[in-house]
Amino acid sequence: MAPADRLLDRYVDDHSVQPALTPIQNELNFPWEWAALRLSPVYYGCGIPRGNGEPVVVVRSCSGIRAGSFWCRD
Repeated sequence: MAPADRLLDRYVDDHSVQPALTPIQNELNFPWEWAALRLSPVYYGCGIPRGNGEPVVVVRSCSGIRAGSFWCRD
């Protein structure tokens, strides 16, 4: 592999990383996924044990086809 290619593919030596083929049709499921998230008691913290003062990392990704501010507003 050429040095320039190695810079582009930082996971070239990590064989645990596998490519995922995700069909574009899966993007049509977003209304149901959004509703399932909003209806989940975990979303609201119901039944989740307290953290006892430990730090929490919140990861929010708003990238992809629907990356506009309308979809990332809540």
